[in-house]
Amino acid sequence: MTSSKTLKIAIPVIAVIAIGIFLGLTALPSDSSEPGKTESTAESEITDTTDPSLKDPNLENFSSVSEAEVKPPYLVGEVRVTKTLPVIETLEENQILRKTIPPNYTFGNFFDNDLLSGMIWSELENSDQIHSIRFTNKQNGEINSINLNLLLHSAREVIVGIQEDDGKGYPSGTWNNEESYVKIVLQPRQDENYFELPKGFKVSKDKVYHIVIQMVAISSKNLTSEDPTENIEEETPVLIILYQGNTPHQPFNPEDPDIYWPDPAINSLHYNGVEWTILDHWPTYLLKYVDGTVDGQPYTLKAPWVVRENRAVGQTLIPHSDYKISKLAFVVSKNGNPADDLFYGVKDLNNNLLASGIFAKSDELTKKISFMEISLDDPIDLKAGELYRFYVYSPIPKGDDSYNLFGHEFSFNQTAGYGGQIHRLTTSSDHEHWGDWYDADVVFAFTTEQ
Repeated sequence: MTSSKTLKIAIPVIAVIAIGIFLGLTALPSDSSEPGKTESTAESEITDTTDPSLKDPNLENFSSVSEAEVKPPYLVGEVRVTKTLPVIETLEENQILRKTIPPNYTFGNFFDNDLLSGMIWSELENSDQIHSIRFTNKQNGEINSINLNLLLHSAREVIVGIQEDDGKGYPSGTWNNEESYVKIVLQPRQDENYFELPKGFKVSKDKVYHIVIQMVAISSKNLTSEDPTENIEEETPVLIILYQGNTPHQPFNPEDPDIYWPDPAINSLHYNGVEWTILDHWPTYLLKYVDGTVDGQPYTLKAPWVVRENRAVGQTLIPHSDYKISKLAFVVSKNGNPADDLFYGVKDLNNNLLASGIFAKSDELTKKISFMEISLDDPIDLKAGELYRFYVYSPIPKGDDSYNLFGHEFSFNQTAGYGGQIHRLTTSSDHEHWGDWYDADVVFAFTTEQ
């Protein structure tokens, strides 16, 4: 695939601090009386058009956290060209689940609550403050590595590890043993931070845990030139990158990679030295297990893919079960005044057109991000193990008059994204030859036939 600079607009996480003001990223004040309450011009530009059908009726709130306890607190940047890897075209027979998908069931790789509202950070200013990533573990096993997105201006020593939940939605406050955490000096200008636990930390499926992050108090001892903490600055904060919004819908389901996995417990928490505050922001993290499997929330940021001049942008999908869909949804916006409407198409692996039509009229869209859902003229039968491409395109628009299709870009390991490596963002300039991107997924939703 030939890459185009208009295909993908994203910003490497490593540059967040340097141009944070330009991007409109918002910091969470760690010492405010309302730690989760922030103001952002960029945030105010986003309209919450979330469709109620995306809410899972079976999804219950994390039982130990009441609404009263939750305090809720555009992404333009440099072009980064990504490479592609060979796309997976079929599933092995032992990968096909053939589950019965209920009628009128909505699922996919979507983000409800504030849609794709960009990035934010939580700040640790001293050793009394703590940040927690709360999550429900999806499998029995042993975690031996944690990946996080932490940013800082100069070296700082931190403690990172795993604690059990106290039954009320907060970390227990104690380490199970010395193998459940690691103490390490972080260096600046690192876009990923790896924390190897001394020994695999045993975890249980469906149990709530916390990734705990805390700065180490600076000692008054005399430091030798060989000491890695010699250049540590006491006032250097540690920033933990988060999303502005939060969603329980996780990108990877180990039991059925085709269907989203809700985690009502997932959230970001901050301790200011006195009390805990639930920030209600989606964390970014990756867990590696002793057996080689990975899990977590790997997306670091939203990104718009530009749709114009007949360029198709969408998502590949290989169902693990047979089902029939009647509705299709994407998250889109408009640039300028495109002279043509936004169309959609559905093709199989052999480029046979299964469905097509108008996805949105030009005057229905604005520069604001919108969730758009359409009903298909005729439901589409999707067969387990076969590849399909769902995409949008617009033949006429050129230059600054175009459309955007929104997705998530990966950090860490892309196998933890929606469907792992099986489902991917896909692009084409002629609707015949396709390139599939290994490090991104489109935000989309399906609804099965009633």
